[in-house]
Amino acid sequence: MTNRQTSKLSMAKTVQLIITTFTSILSSVAFIKAITDLQNTVANIDGYAQAQSKQITGTATDKAQAEEAAIAAAIAIIGPARSYALANNNNTLYETLDYTESGLKRTRDAALINTLTLIRDTIQPLLNNLADYDVLPAHINALTTAIAAYQPLVAAPRAAISVKVAASNALVAEFETLDKVLTRFDGLVDAKKTTNANFYNAYYTARAIVDTGGGSGGEDVKPSAA
Repeated sequence: MTNRQTSKLSMAKTVQLIITTFTSILSSVAFIKAITDLQNTVANIDGYAQAQSKQITGTATDKAQAEEAAIAAAIAIIGPARSYALANNNNTLYETLDYTESGLKRTRDAALINTLTLIRDTIQPLLNNLADYDVLPAHINALTTAIAAYQPLVAAPRAAISVKVAASNALVAEFETLDKVLTRFDGLVDAKKTTNANFYNAYYTARAIVDTGGGSGGEDVKPSAA
């Protein structure tokens, strides 16, 4: 959240505390509806703020680690399979498996998944022939597992960024709602100025937005009730 949004949310929560203290005199239908709307709006803001502040660096790290593991699993069987292809004059197989670790690392995410799958599907039918080259079913299983772990992480960083952007946009709308709810409260509280001066003064003191961003000050409150 911005400093301004943080300050406004803090103000709203202070208002909630004041309202809780004076619940006994806020029994009208209008007050009860406004109190409920304020509670819901503050809860929504808290939820979106948590989504907005969630760290996403770990998502990219997980993806990078999964990619490295998948490439390593593929490289472990490519070399022996190509050696087998040379020994058996199988040029098609040799060229089909013409991949290097550096080349795979330069391959874009979606294409890399397809390439790793092709490598696995090319080598798997040859397992009986590749046993002498130390390529075992366990190696194929390891590559399959690595691909499965990597695939859902490919879009994860972008998705995480999208969630943060959506939360930021939603916060703007929720703070607009908060302004409207508090303006409704102002009108209701103004009617209490002469009959409940303590509540009126406490409410408008709470309504002052204290600048938490290092600025020169916050919004002024209304004059105290006599």
